[in-house]
This record gives sequence, structure tokens and C-alpha cells, in this order.
Amino acid sequence: MSIRVYGERLRDARIVQGLQSKELAERAELAQSQITRLEHSTYTDVNAATANRLATALAFPLEFFSFEPTAFVKPGSTFFRARKTMGRREEEELYTWSRLAAQVLVGLIPKVQIPALSIPFERFDDAASAAASTRRSIGFDQRMSIPHAIRAIERAGVPVVGLDYQAEMSKHDAFSCWVSPANQVNLEWPMLVIRMIDSWEKTRFSAAHELGHLVMHRNGAPEEDIAEQQAHDFARHFLLPGDVLRDLWPDSPTLNGIMHIKVQFGISLSAIIEHAWRLDLIDGSRRMSFYKQLSNRRDATTGARWRETEPGWQAREPERPRLIARMAETVFGDGLRVSELRPMTGHWPPIYLRRAMAGQIWSISNNLENESGSNVVSLADRSARIQTRLNAKRI
Repeated sequence: MSIRVYGERLRDARIVQGLQSKELAERAELAQSQITRLEHSTYTDVNAATANRLATALAFPLEFFSFEPTAFVKPGSTFFRARKTMGRREEEELYTWSRLAAQVLVGLIPKVQIPALSIPFERFDDAASAAASTRRSIGFDQRMSIPHAIRAIERAGVPVVGLDYQAEMSKHDAFSCWVSPANQVNLEWPMLVIRMIDSWEKTRFSAAHELGHLVMHRNGAPEEDIAEQQAHDFARHFLLPGDVLRDLWPDSPTLNGIMHIKVQFGISLSAIIEHAWRLDLIDGSRRMSFYKQLSNRRDATTGARWRETEPGWQAREPERPRLIARMAETVFGDGLRVSELRPMTGHWPPIYLRRAMAGQIWSISNNLENESGSNVVSLADRSARIQTRLNAKRI
């Protein structure tokens, strides 16, 4: 009896397990050349013994490898932060996580209505214009602060995934891409992936940065450094329009004197300083003076330098996405469990589905079971965990 093994599925399983093809070959007692050949083929029919060796070596169910991929991540549409410092294995792993998240999204979209995509797609001469147009498209006046950036992005029809990255990928706070059903590549949706961290400032800025890529670089981007700078500029203008900062900027600015801007608009002091410099509100020497102050000052309660943990870090809770959870709840109802999501994603093991979905805010009655039982993922639980981390920082 032969069993079909899809190359993409085999490669994804190996990558999330952190294995090189040589290591998998040794575990499965197969030739490395055979592993490489299987991974680079769309699919291969192998004998049952070979398929079972692969499944056992990777601790994945056999049906996972025979499941035809349902989601397609558009080549060239993925933008990673700090890409120049990213190794090949890190990039492969993030692509794998993007495919898993895309499978969840593609599986849900035919079953439930998703908010209409309402971000602009015309070509923009500069990031400030792109940010202003995006604000108008999603219903925010240029004078308004955005209370919850991720929720605003999701209401604009852009699903956001909160992932639990591995520690070695901690410098990659977010990425974005366009995904499609594997058999309908002309039908596509944007997707934004955020690493679950405790910093509300970084979370909001990363979400706005990736939104900038989706708005400005859908049909191609300039070289990487320029594209990243454009996304940075977009994020600053999206969270805090330049004209507003000009009006609020004090005659004799100090870090304490601009704290109210940070709190009101939900943007870090370092981003405000950079914003002011690019708007010619301060010169280069004043900019460097501010950065030196951030590096030298320490938080009285945590002892951390302001450059690492800015004052006001406890003013908000880190934002978390909600859209995909709401879609899943609409399809499956209360008491949603991983066992209900697994067939839709091709039988990914629960441990990986939990990492892909635990960043969502779920209704209080919903839960995601782990490998051996159930584990509630709720607003109350998440708030308690956040408070525990905040207390630990104070200590």
C-alpha cells in the first residue's frame, strides 16, 4: 500500500521541530537525499513503512503528510522585520508559521463573513499620505488617537495572528503577507502576524509598521532598507499624524514634557523623538541628546533603562487580536477545541495549533485543549497572566 506525502507538509513538520534534513534522515533511518527529494516534490507516493518512519520521527500524525496544502502564501509578499539579521532557518520557520496561520484563515473564510477589506491600494508618493489615507479608510479623523490599533486593523478586514515565537527569533516582532486558497491564487487576503510580547508600545508600532507594508508594497517594494524606512514612517504617521505632533510639540521639549503625547496617542517616546526629528521639530544634536537620556535613565521600580523599558510601560495592556477567534467561534460555537480546528488545517498537532491560536482573545466560555486535556484561554486568564508579568517586572 502506498501513502501520498506532500513535500511542503513534510518540510513544515521538519522545520517546526527544529531539525535539519540530515537529522530527520537519521531519525527515520532514511537517506538524506530521499528526504530532500521528498521535500522538493509537490507530492510523492511512498510505501507505508517509509511514511510511518517519517511520522514517528517527527511526532506528527500520518494523515498530516497526506493532506493536500490548502493555503498559498504569495511569493514576494512577505515582509520581515530585521530580515538582514535573519538566518535561513529562522526565515523558513516564520514561513512555516505563516502557512499554518493561513490554513486556519483559509479554512474559516468560506464558512463565515469577514469584514470587507477597507485599506487603500493606490500608489502613494510618501508614507504620510499613505497613513492619512489609511486613517480615513478605517474611520479615524486625523486628529483622533487610535485606542486599539490591532482592533482597528482587524475591522479594516486584515486578520491578525498573535504567535508565540521561539526565543531565538525574539528580534522579529512581526511580519505580513498575502494568502490565498491553494486552488484560487487570484483570490487573496492580507494577513499580519505579531509576536506576543509584553510591550504595548512595540506591539502597536509593529502592527502599524506591517500595515504600512500591506498598504504601500502590495504590488512591489523598493529595496529592503527603503521599504523598511517607508513602513517605519507610515507607522509613526498612522499612530500620530505629523500635523498633530507639530501642534502638540512644546517650545522647550523634555522627555517628561512629551509623555502626555505618548500616553494619548499610544506611541513610544523613541518613536516620537524620531518623528519630531524627521519633521524638523528638533535637530540632530537634540535627537541624540534625547536618545542618550533614554539610555542613561532608569525606571525607579524596575531598574531597567528607559531605552529598554520606557516610562509609561504599565499605562496599557499589550494589544491582542480578536478577529480569527471571533470567526472560529461563529463557525464552531462556544467550547471551541483544537480537535475541531485540526481537520481544517490538515491535522497539525495540538501543540502547534495552540501556539498559533493562543494569541487571540477568546470569549470567556471558549477553550483550547492541549495535548493531554483542556486549557482555558480567556480574557480573565490572560489578564491575570499579564498582571503577573507586570508584577515580576516591578520586582
